[in-house]
Amino acid sequence: MLNKYRSIADKAKVYYLNRELLFKNNLNHKKIDNPTEVIRVPVDLINCELPAAVRMLYMNKYNFNFRHFFYNNKKVRSTGIIIGGNWDVAGDKIENLYLYTAFQERFVLGKKWEETAIYDRFKGKKKYKDKKMTKYHNFEELKQKKLEKYDTLYHDMYLYGYKSQQELGKKPEKEVEVCVTKNGSILYIDGRHRIILAKLLKIDAIPVIVNVWHENYIAVVQEEVGAKSITPKEAAEVLLS
Repeated sequence: MLNKYRSIADKAKVYYLNRELLFKNNLNHKKIDNPTEVIRVPVDLINCELPAAVRMLYMNKYNFNFRHFFYNNKKVRSTGIIIGGNWDVAGDKIENLYLYTAFQERFVLGKKWEETAIYDRFKGKKKYKDKKMTKYHNFEELKQKKLEKYDTLYHDMYLYGYKSQQELGKKPEKEVEVCVTKNGSILYIDGRHRIILAKLLKIDAIPVIVNVWHENYIAVVQEEVGAKSITPKEAAEVLLS
């Protein structure tokens, strides 16, 4: 029972901190009901990213990077945010990422990591200014600390299917993170490795959590549903119909 009260208290702190952050940052927004509700969407509908330039713009202006609010050295995970504007532009297609090429080479063509695009990226890490690569002293270290985890993830997904974070004993906020645009398109924010593997394994649908909904899309859903209070699953039903 004590843990339950602690959980409620923690949720209250996050709720009021979010309100404070939004007030301080002057980001005009609303929130969908039950914002952490996980929905399942066809992986074929997740094809482009939300550009880093858009996230940086909102970070500089509102201290919000489409994943967290930042205020007084505090980082608050935020989901179910409803905002308008022209933020919903599609970035790079996932099939054009070097990671997609590398995973395809590794898991479809059966190549060694040293024969994939990740090796080329590592060799050119200074050219690409890739901070995630520069922290590794050599490729063997990268393999041991990072790439072998992708091997494990792929084989687990191949053998047992795509597991939700709840099935793995983790928080729903750890699911693949996406946003929904004004026309109902899905842009991914975080979780590209899992998306790529799901695509390569031809998995039909995966669980996601929606960090941001465009207010124009929610307005359409509210009109179709005939209610002002909308949950992620209700909003997704319109998207997938």
